[in-house]
Amino acid sequence: MFTASTGWAQRQSDGAVLRTTVGVSLWKIASPSLGGDQVFAAAFIDADAARILTATAAALQAEGSTTATVHAWATNNGGVTWVREGSFVGIPLPSPPGSLDFVNREDGWYTVTGLAAAGSSALFIYRTTDGGDRWSEVEQTSFMATPRPFSIPLGCDKNQASFLDAHTGWVTAGCNSGSSFLYVTDDGGNSWRSQALGVKASEYGYTTYPPQFVNGATGFMVGFIGNAPGPPATLFVTTNSGTTWTARPTPGYFPGASSFIDPDDGWISFSGDTQTTPAIQPGLWVTRNAGRTWSNLHPNITLDGLSLDFVTAELGWAATATPTPTSDTPSSTGFVQTTDGGHTWTAVDAVISA
Repeated sequence: MFTASTGWAQRQSDGAVLRTTVGVSLWKIASPSLGGDQVFAAAFIDADAARILTATAAALQAEGSTTATVHAWATNNGGVTWVREGSFVGIPLPSPPGSLDFVNREDGWYTVTGLAAAGSSALFIYRTTDGGDRWSEVEQTSFMATPRPFSIPLGCDKNQASFLDAHTGWVTAGCNSGSSFLYVTDDGGNSWRSQALGVKASEYGYTTYPPQFVNGATGFMVGFIGNAPGPPATLFVTTNSGTTWTARPTPGYFPGASSFIDPDDGWISFSGDTQTTPAIQPGLWVTRNAGRTWSNLHPNITLDGLSLDFVTAELGWAATATPTPTSDTPSSTGFVQTTDGGHTWTAVDAVISA
């Protein structure tokens, strides 16, 4: 959501693009007419602009066994009209088939991840500078023992690339052992270098999540070892566009979703662990001073495993990636809203219309 009333979403069953201008309870299908294609990646740039990538259902269901032709589409008027931009022949699409990231209406990147084995994963990054009309491959991890200079190594299970602007972006990852994995580019993805976070090497490894920027200078990034009751997770904060990062402790060990809306206000959900003594309970914590201090919100539902999206200090939403209703967990719990900053959550009965 970009405001309390206007936002974008995707329907899980078929990838259809959804848009609302009246709040989260009523959505309209805003996808273009795709013929035999399906949407597999989307980037929602602002309240009116979106970019999507599509491929045939057969290519998406092949799970990496066939090379796919990818088509790019663009809308700048809330999905009323779409323009089919360029196409490119990508590598075989894994499952899930990658992610799309645009920093404005022209500059975007498509990252293919998920081609993993034995704690390592390949990464392919495609870039456009004209809204999706033309694409070029700017990065491909090497399977050689010694990668080419200024490239991203094969080791660790990498996340999608995340960009601040047309030049600067990062790739983070989860590593089974060693220190933190953080690679930065200053030329749009053509060359990469390792960026140190001051994290000591650990036999348990280290995981960094993609950074979230709230403006051109201030950003937040979560990192953790995850071996409770060892060191808690860390919130890395930058106020100089990612040139340097300051480490601040968080109150939990296993961070899940997070949402930051300005240089001060942010939320992180934490998973529980029944194997520790004492057992660690899941929870939702909020900071009002960029991670210097945290408050436990004690939400009325378990937010373990949900995504978070706040637009003000009071109004936000959470959703499961794959709702699995049970006798004691109704399906409506899959999409919830708070109007008091995260203390109380109520189910949203969302309706989708053509």
